[in-house]
Amino acid sequence: MSREDPSSGHMQDQATITTSSSDSHSNDQTSKTQSQTLENSPKTGRKSFQFRALEVNFPTSPGSAIPNAKDDATIKHVNWYIIPGKLGFGASPTITADSCVWWFEKDYPYSSPYAKDPNITTPGANLDTTFKPQPHGGWLGPNQLLAPVELTRAQTYPWALAADETGGLAGTRPRQPPVDVRAGNVTAQPSGTGLLGAVEPRFFANITTDKSTGIPSIKEFQPVPFYQPISGSSDAASAADDALTQEIGSLVDGLARVNKSAIRAKDPSPQQLIDYYSQIGAIVQNMPMGAVIFNAIDTVARKFDYTLQIGTDIRLLRAANYPNRGLRLMVQHTSLTNAILKTSPVANSTKITHGFRGMPQLFTTKAEIPIASMVGRILYPFGVSFLLPIFVITLVKEKEDRILVMMRMSGLRSITYYIAHYIHFYILHVIASLMFILAGIAFQMPFFTKVDAGVFILLFFFWGHVQIALAFFLSCFFSKSRTALVIVFLLVLCGVIVSLATETIFDPDPAPIGYFVWPAFAFYRALSVINRSSYDSSYQPYKVSDLKGSDEVFQVMIALIIEIFVFLGLAFYLTEVLPTEFGVRQPWHFIISGPFKRLSGKKQAEGGDRDLESQARKDNTGSQRDKIQGEIPLDAEEVQFEDADVKQERSRVLHDEYSPDCPLVMKNMRKIYPTNNKLAVKNVTFAVDKDTIFGLLGPNGAGKTSLIHILTGLYEPTQGWARLAGYELDTEIKDVYRNIGVCPQHDILWDDLTVGEHLYFYARLKGVNAADERAAVLASLNAVSLVPFEDRLTKGLSGGEKRRLSIAIALVGNPTVVFLDEPTTGLDISVRRLIWDIVLHAKQGRTIVLTTHSMEEAEVLCARIGIMAKGTLRCIGNQIRLKDLYGRGFKITFACRPENVERASHYIASLLPANAKRLDSFVTSESWEFETAPGLIQRLFEEIEEHKLEHGIDDWGLSQTTLEEVFLRIIGEEDAEG
Repeated sequence: MSREDPSSGHMQDQATITTSSSDSHSNDQTSKTQSQTLENSPKTGRKSFQFRALEVNFPTSPGSAIPNAKDDATIKHVNWYIIPGKLGFGASPTITADSCVWWFEKDYPYSSPYAKDPNITTPGANLDTTFKPQPHGGWLGPNQLLAPVELTRAQTYPWALAADETGGLAGTRPRQPPVDVRAGNVTAQPSGTGLLGAVEPRFFANITTDKSTGIPSIKEFQPVPFYQPISGSSDAASAADDALTQEIGSLVDGLARVNKSAIRAKDPSPQQLIDYYSQIGAIVQNMPMGAVIFNAIDTVARKFDYTLQIGTDIRLLRAANYPNRGLRLMVQHTSLTNAILKTSPVANSTKITHGFRGMPQLFTTKAEIPIASMVGRILYPFGVSFLLPIFVITLVKEKEDRILVMMRMSGLRSITYYIAHYIHFYILHVIASLMFILAGIAFQMPFFTKVDAGVFILLFFFWGHVQIALAFFLSCFFSKSRTALVIVFLLVLCGVIVSLATETIFDPDPAPIGYFVWPAFAFYRALSVINRSSYDSSYQPYKVSDLKGSDEVFQVMIALIIEIFVFLGLAFYLTEVLPTEFGVRQPWHFIISGPFKRLSGKKQAEGGDRDLESQARKDNTGSQRDKIQGEIPLDAEEVQFEDADVKQERSRVLHDEYSPDCPLVMKNMRKIYPTNNKLAVKNVTFAVDKDTIFGLLGPNGAGKTSLIHILTGLYEPTQGWARLAGYELDTEIKDVYRNIGVCPQHDILWDDLTVGEHLYFYARLKGVNAADERAAVLASLNAVSLVPFEDRLTKGLSGGEKRRLSIAIALVGNPTVVFLDEPTTGLDISVRRLIWDIVLHAKQGRTIVLTTHSMEEAEVLCARIGIMAKGTLRCIGNQIRLKDLYGRGFKITFACRPENVERASHYIASLLPANAKRLDSFVTSESWEFETAPGLIQRLFEEIEEHKLEHGIDDWGLSQTTLEEVFLRIIGEEDAEG
């Protein structure tokens, strides 16, 4: 169904379409009205109503002349409603007097089709209290036997309370006795005095039903309106409130006692309906339409000041026959207006005829299924909200897989990351919205065909920005993409369900402003209102010109605009302050404290000569901080497991006895996890020189991973200071990111990018000049032997090739410090050997920090090794130093026949020093560990080779203590459990 456009020019001529209320239906395709005759029912003997058709020549217009009508249709203009089966008389339609026009004076113009001449001659017949044009023949005409029923439903009982603060100038208007209809002459006679006495009288029909025949009849008419004086308090307004409250209570009590079987019955008889409405009418008659307080009356100066206290109550709205607030307000205001003119000494012959009508509407008798109303309420919200969970899990997935952290460690600015995603997400929103709109137009959905395109395009435009802001906001609360997907989808689903529920609650009134605080509720409400206007003929399809002032959709758009900035601001704040697995968190007050520090000079300004500024920071702030960190008291219990070399290293570093250009320096680094108060790193202090591979070893839980995460900016240190590539970790983190490379334990790659594209991407993040990009990429590819694979997608690489690509990413841009986190874990021996060669070659001009569980790898690659356990750096030094301190020098192993083991063991023991220790003893072999002495190794070789056959030794070997044995000696069983 569609509705006539009021701006089309068809409102004021004879081809105007009538209006109806939202629960009524008008018939524009039939040229027949209905009348009824009274016949005896052959089955029951009771009287029943039957209908016969009467031809009526309605004005018509071609469909092409009516907006939103089909061109081949003939539009008939009807100015009253057709209510099929409304009164329970079967399925035949019944013409009622519930027209689309209201007139508040008796001498109104008969302008077809709004108010056709009813052709009645009964005096005073148009002085009824329905305020509607009378039906053909009048309410009591020969063809209107149904009139008493309809009149019972339609007429009102206009009386009110009155308070006079003018000293009696308002006058009086008491209640008059009923007029007997059998008098044959019902005329309107004014009664009362003053202004109230001049109000034009009307008549309320007292309708009764003959119990024997069931025929309704009118015995008398009650003159109305009348005004009952308010007594009581000197405050007229308060007295009126008290009186109205008391009347409402009486009305509610009376309605509760009414027999409601007529409205509960499936097919009530006319007698039941008339009895029911008569009872309701008798009770409602005792309820005034409101109260009028006359504050000032000056007929000479033509000044009239009065107050209308006409409110509403949910119990009154549900009471049958009680008029709504707007009608009661119009009745009182129009009556007093003409009374003022009548009592005016200058304009007593002037009269205003008040009338108004609803907007024109277009109805059809064609059976239509309102798909828009049934499907659109659910389809439309989902159709433009499904991207929100996708946006959120995209952000959370990159956070979960450390992609964001990896890019930030390569120099990516956070603002650049979020702007790139903002553009990416909005492009997806535009594509989805276009597909949604095109599908709606293709299926001829009224939402897209009848509503101005600018309205929903503007709404979708704002909703796209709000969705992205919401995605940024919601992603702050999740660390796992699966959890984010489930919860955000449930949020969307619950939002749609709530919007469906509130649509029923709020209509027909607009939703409260507070409901728009959550953007989804606001957006779904706007969709609902626009959708309803597209299929409900009681509303006008939305146009762009409607978006102004107090319009609900316009208010939604304003709310969405505000919420874009609100949720973007919240997302920025929460991203900085909420704790996450990785990253350095800001204090909750950083928004205030940060600008304050900049304004107060506590934080150095950006800009100017950066080299000079950086040098000044190193010379002043850095040295002062070094001094402060050097004076931090150490807990003896925390450092009790440190050996002498670790203590000496701390003293060397704290006293700045290292090269000024040392790439990696840290002092008293500590990390306490606030969630469980675990002390993960305990006052670690050391420095690593250039061209050095430093191996950081330790069991799981030793604290080495936490230390690496601190140095790469993923964790914020609880205490301590560090400098990487000449930049301080806490104040120059952006410069640190540009001068370090990281190869994580697990490959962080995009499957749909090539090897070369990965390297170009990270080279640009690290600030490599455009002219040098190609050279930087080729250098990295050559370093890891991946030049032939430059154009291959990473999803087509083997595990070893992906690992080499991760190392190439860490090396691109020639970083000063490189962190390799278990670079060969899970690889076969040949690939491991290849990567070892790559790492050894890459150490030139760099400092490499290597973490590994392979002691063989550490022996091959590391020039200097530190071993951690339970957060403490237990030892530090080169391999020879560690073996001297924690090894037994050498190990001898022999193999022989089982019967010769004992004889061979006695022989080997006789050759070794007294403090030698047997490590292993098996059926066919043994191994001994001993400390060497001058000439011992040579003597062992000579002696054993000469006499091994005599003592039954088939094979033997001599080796130095391995790094693995040193590691096991340092890391005890209790340390490994940590």
